[in-house]
Amino acid sequence: MSERVIFERLANTTGETCGIAIPDGTEMIYFDRVQSNWPLQIYLPVGSRTPLWCTSSGKLYLSSLPREQRPLEVDEQTLHGKSFYLLFLKGFVPPVFLISLVLGSIFGGWATPTEAAGIGAFGALVLAGFKGKLSKKLISETCQSSGILPPKSRRPESEISCCHTFVFIGSIEP
Repeated sequence: MSERVIFERLANTTGETCGIAIPDGTEMIYFDRVQSNWPLQIYLPVGSRTPLWCTSSGKLYLSSLPREQRPLEVDEQTLHGKSFYLLFLKGFVPPVFLISLVLGSIFGGWATPTEAAGIGAFGALVLAGFKGKLSKKLISETCQSSGILPPKSRRPESEISCCHTFVFIGSIEP
């Protein structure tokens, strides 16, 4: 019996994704994987490299090492105290606030779903600006691909998208 058949049987018996990964410095390299049948999955093709502390295989490997043998980068990545709360405030709170604002405006009755979408789009732009991910080139490409600005080559689908944009703008009540 081949090792692949045994591997597939193990994944089917446990109902979990099974992978063979080998440590390489501060990363794990996946050599084989059998996906489970869960509705939400992370696709890691053979040859994928992931940080040790981001996968169950890596965490299992790290737990088997004495603390003094663990790579220094892993200890630096471990979040304690202030750094955890700072990461939490910067990475989790703004998107949750934005989602709450959009859904709250709909359920609170002071915005229609279309208007709330506009609030969400504006809020996403503000968050991208604060994170330094917003550039003039990105805005221009987005506007051209959505049809707000004329594209470099005219396409009928961009005109339809532009029409939808103006329907959205026209639906906002004064």
